[in-house]
Amino acid sequence: MNPYVDHKSKRISKTNKSGSKADDLKIQRNLVAQEPLNMNHNRHDKSFPPNLLQASRRSQPAPIPATTWNRNPSQTTMSRNLAPLPPIGYAQQRVDGTRRRCEDLVLQMIREFGLAMGQTLSEPVTTKFSSKHENSFVKVGSSCMQGWRINMEDAHSHLLSLPGDKEACFFGVFDGHGGVKVAQYAGNNLHKKIVSQSSYSKGNISEALRNGFLALDEEMLKDEAMKDELAGTTAVVVLIKNGKMYCGNVGDSRAVASVHGEVEQLSFDHKPSNESETRRIIAAGGWVEFNRVNGNLALSRALGDFVFKKNDKKRAEEQIVTANPDVIEKPITPDHEFIVLACDGIWDVLTNQEVVEFVRNRIAQRMEPDTICEELMTRCLAPDCQAGGLGCDNMTVVLVCFLHGGTYDDLVRKCARPSRAGPAPHLRDYSAGFEFK
Repeated sequence: MNPYVDHKSKRISKTNKSGSKADDLKIQRNLVAQEPLNMNHNRHDKSFPPNLLQASRRSQPAPIPATTWNRNPSQTTMSRNLAPLPPIGYAQQRVDGTRRRCEDLVLQMIREFGLAMGQTLSEPVTTKFSSKHENSFVKVGSSCMQGWRINMEDAHSHLLSLPGDKEACFFGVFDGHGGVKVAQYAGNNLHKKIVSQSSYSKGNISEALRNGFLALDEEMLKDEAMKDELAGTTAVVVLIKNGKMYCGNVGDSRAVASVHGEVEQLSFDHKPSNESETRRIIAAGGWVEFNRVNGNLALSRALGDFVFKKNDKKRAEEQIVTANPDVIEKPITPDHEFIVLACDGIWDVLTNQEVVEFVRNRIAQRMEPDTICEELMTRCLAPDCQAGGLGCDNMTVVLVCFLHGGTYDDLVRKCARPSRAGPAPHLRDYSAGFEFK
């Protein structure tokens, strides 16, 4: 079984309004009109498009006069007059006396002016690619959707057995940025790296996860086809073996478990603003600006992003951006009902408890796991992109339902019982008139 569930390789379970592939392609080509960019649309972009940086580096030399801003406080759009970009080698004096390279200035200008970041389609691509599998212990469904974004950069994987270890299961979600190839590579190969670690055969699964993440990152860095300095991916994976679940995570994709309807968090987001992350970034020679690494990357840990991993005086775990995962180990009890792994396109819209209740209510209705994943993405999809980017990202969900040797009907009856957590609050209202269909 192919471990990587490519968004182009699985069956189409639902189509967009037109229902045809030709119309899908037409939608992808039909970009929004060139109008002043909404700065809030850019808030969830992981990094800046590499083609913009490359193009800006080819600009003709010129001085940088003061930028003109005409801002209406009642609106989120800005009109601006952009000065020509400086030549390579140009440096600007900082307040603290240090100097900024031209490339740093370019990144700052791209961030401040929102040059084509997070462009969206005029209509979302709502085609969903879904699959489901099961054995005696778990029933798994997954689905992914491009949504409002111009490109699909997510990948995911689910294996009910691992190479050389038929008793273990593996699930993962990978949210790429700067392209999809790092996410795809991780989806195809991370589980192999984990299993191949000597610590795995010795039973130290947590250590094998850590070493596997770092080994995969090093492998990509040495691969001429993979070492694109501006591309990277989040990774959240759950490995199940011998009655335990092990969750490894870099970035802001997330995994949660349901225990009688209560959230058990299996991962925590890695953001540059986190105190411990900020300390590592600064110690490695970077800085945090506008909650981004060096004013650019919205994640403090990731696979890839090798432009932030060039300090030869620091170990891989100590780089500005590191692929060193947090690993959480939990015993699986009869009270565990399911695990949800998803990218931030889901978690930016719903809380952990809201997702757990959403899934639990639908299991209680005997809905299949892959269909639940589809409905969750539909719930999170924004009707337009006027709400600060919420609901406008790529979306991927993997739902792992525990059977504990029983049947799915047993889980249905369990989820039909009242939740220990009580009902989740209603979906938060992020802006006036913003409703989910």
